[in-house]
Amino acid sequence: MVYLVLQLIEDKDLNKAELDLLKSQISPHFLFNTLNAFYVELLDDKPKVAKDILRLSELLRYVTYDSKQDFISLQSEVHFLKDYIHFFNKRFEKELSIQFLITGNIQNQRIPSLVLIHFVENLFKHGVVNDKNNPAQILLTITDKQLTLKTKNKILSSEKYMDSGIGTENIKRRLNAMFNTGYTMNSKTEKNYFTTYLKIPI
Repeated sequence: MVYLVLQLIEDKDLNKAELDLLKSQISPHFLFNTLNAFYVELLDDKPKVAKDILRLSELLRYVTYDSKQDFISLQSEVHFLKDYIHFFNKRFEKELSIQFLITGNIQNQRIPSLVLIHFVENLFKHGVVNDKNNPAQILLTITDKQLTLKTKNKILSSEKYMDSGIGTENIKRRLNAMFNTGYTMNSKTEKNYFTTYLKIPI
């Protein structure tokens, strides 16, 4: 996350001292105040940049504070995913090739916090996300009783996917504690593609 902060603000001719303070991560409170100062300073001359800084501040606040709850509103979690993808789109200079499709109505449902981002983050970390002939897919489906998330991406030639890891095992433990056996989570590698599937009750 801090990398995205620095990438946004380093282009704004900030002096080295300000950048060093950001990199030191003194505290989340300091970081939010600094981002707010940048937002105010750039609002008149560069409103688009200012808007992105505000959006990034909200994203970081969500990760730092809001998501500490075991369950969070689905609407907030989806908003977080959209912001996350938005900043990767800027990083790839709008050459990002992602299909993010939502089917169903988002209302007052609550889901385990920061579970969906695990799958999306892995897609960006290990997958090909800038091939227009093979766009990565994030498919979110909401019904009255359940949520399903499917992802599919072409695997980077330099990467070797693992079906399990620390992050994946942590997610499984959380879901086991919350839903016992009432959920489904799996993944597979087939040829040059990696797919994941998650189904949880809501």
